[in-house]
Amino acid sequence: MGPMTLRARMSDLDGVVESVRFYEGTNFLGLGIPSGSNEFALTWTPGRTGNFSFYASAIDNGGSTGITATVLISVATNPPVFSVIELETSQTNTSFDPWAINSQRVVVGSITNSAARWSQWQTEVFDVFGKSAVARAISDNGTIVGEFVQAHNQQYDTYQPFCYSPDRGVLQLPGLTYGYANAISRAGIVGFAATNSSATSFLGYQLDGTNYAFFNGGGLSCYANDINDDGLIVGSLLLPPGDAHPFIYRAGEMTLLSGGAGSGANAINRHGQVVGTTGGEAFLYEHGTMTYMGPLGTAHSALDINDDGKAVGYYYPYGTVNSPSAFLFSDGVMIDLNQLIPTNSGWSLQTARSINNGNWIIGKGSRAGRGSQGFLLVPGPIMNLTNATATALEGRAYFVEGMAVFERSTDLINWTPLATNTSSVAEAPFSLAFDLTERAAFFRVVQTFPP
Repeated sequence: MGPMTLRARMSDLDGVVESVRFYEGTNFLGLGIPSGSNEFALTWTPGRTGNFSFYASAIDNGGSTGITATVLISVATNPPVFSVIELETSQTNTSFDPWAINSQRVVVGSITNSAARWSQWQTEVFDVFGKSAVARAISDNGTIVGEFVQAHNQQYDTYQPFCYSPDRGVLQLPGLTYGYANAISRAGIVGFAATNSSATSFLGYQLDGTNYAFFNGGGLSCYANDINDDGLIVGSLLLPPGDAHPFIYRAGEMTLLSGGAGSGANAINRHGQVVGTTGGEAFLYEHGTMTYMGPLGTAHSALDINDDGKAVGYYYPYGTVNSPSAFLFSDGVMIDLNQLIPTNSGWSLQTARSINNGNWIIGKGSRAGRGSQGFLLVPGPIMNLTNATATALEGRAYFVEGMAVFERSTDLINWTPLATNTSSVAEAPFSLAFDLTERAAFFRVVQTFPP
């Protein structure tokens, strides 16, 4: 982490600015040096990764003082940079609404009112008893869970959880008259189910094979949101008179974390690290300690965490009430994901819902004013082959910020540059020619530096 320059513009209408002092939080960093018209600068070295808040204070020749607004920055060690891909159906360009991605890079969610999955640039809608449905989670072996609308009633719709596997197809989870399936692991399926006809009180459940374990910890309602392979379950427990608490549950024992309105644990990884929100703050809980993720904006929520401890979610920037921004939490630092994609992509990433162990991220955002769209973030550039002819490969490439080079090789060792993307576009079509007289030809796109 090298030095960086902090700058502040300070002026005095009826006098002269005598000195400018820079602060990080309550820590005095030093005096600014004049560096231009009404500008003062200070060289500062972070010394650690993390989130920092800065402001500058000025004193004029009459002894009066003034301060700047506080500026928040995050310092991380080589955070990943991403190309951004719009998730849609290839036939109708209907937006794909993604909810989860597994380590095999299969995305599940819904298209219009049908459960769907996306894999290797192809989308597939699968029928769930002819009903409206959404897929909420997918295991690494391809098993999918979610819920479908069993019936439309005057007051509310009746939902039923389902499970889909490649070998058995779609099955309704037995024994539940109203419920949701939120997550699946080798330890089972979890979700919540109604316990009365009005569907106002819920029990969390775990389905292990054919046996249910219901739990609510003595609360008004209990929502099980995720489960890891060791059988640890996390979720939200609503206690009288209406306070919500994140919880960790295993084999009849429930541990409550500090809470408040809207609090809950949303995800747990194989190491037992838990993320969620409490009191409007995104948190990471591990080894009995709760850490708040960062100072970006307000009303944070962490929605998922991978096995490397990287988490994703959303927050509301200061002064914004209707449009959240997606974030990545990496190496103890919360970073706005919009800072890690090409600046000319046209995207505004609003909610990051899921991250897999390869750091592929899915979520929702808007693109060039077109409303809500599903996105996929891939670390580094990626190529999508759409057509192959006798003499060329055609497709579309997606880039991170900066120049990209298309390269060719016949042995996967020595690579020759073919073309350069000097315009730094976020995505572009390509056509790469090859010689049929050669034994083999390999192509790749390379970006060797972060934005």
